[in-house]
Amino acid sequence: MLKPKLRPGDYHLVVDGQNNVAKLYDHSGKLVPVNGSNKIPCYPHGWAGMNQRLVGGDTIEQLWQFGGVTWTQSWESVLEVKRPYGPVFIDLVDYEGKEAKYGRGGIGAHGEGEYDGTYQHRQPLRITSGCIRFHNTDIVYLAKKNEAVRKEKNVIWCTVDQPGGEGQV
Repeated sequence: MLKPKLRPGDYHLVVDGQNNVAKLYDHSGKLVPVNGSNKIPCYPHGWAGMNQRLVGGDTIEQLWQFGGVTWTQSWESVLEVKRPYGPVFIDLVDYEGKEAKYGRGGIGAHGEGEYDGTYQHRQPLRITSGCIRFHNTDIVYLAKKNEAVRKEKNVIWCTVDQPGGEGQV
């Protein structure tokens, strides 16, 4: 797995799929608390299980970049957008090319909504189709941080480390 070369203003989010937590570091390696905590609960697991090469498998173990941020709109479908993604979706850019190599697409980081279209600050961290799920309060923080970082032409890098490593069957 590649390690990012951090420039001043860059950040590095390290996702630990074994323990289902993430940690955010600044360019100097200093731990950055998110909403008062050094450990950010997350769930980088898919409904198809540990095999990262399958659509719906766990989030692919690799180095990613945070890409564009898409905020959920009030008029969007509860079942197609609000329920599965919550208030915001951050695209994960396929930096190492594994997403394309495995025929997967659309992997990102997001929260989760309720069936009535509302959002709780903290909700169960359920399986996804291969994305990283965060509590809504944490993904909103990360999305706003990403928008500010990108405005300054910097990057939030994201390393995903999974139990069993890449391609676990």
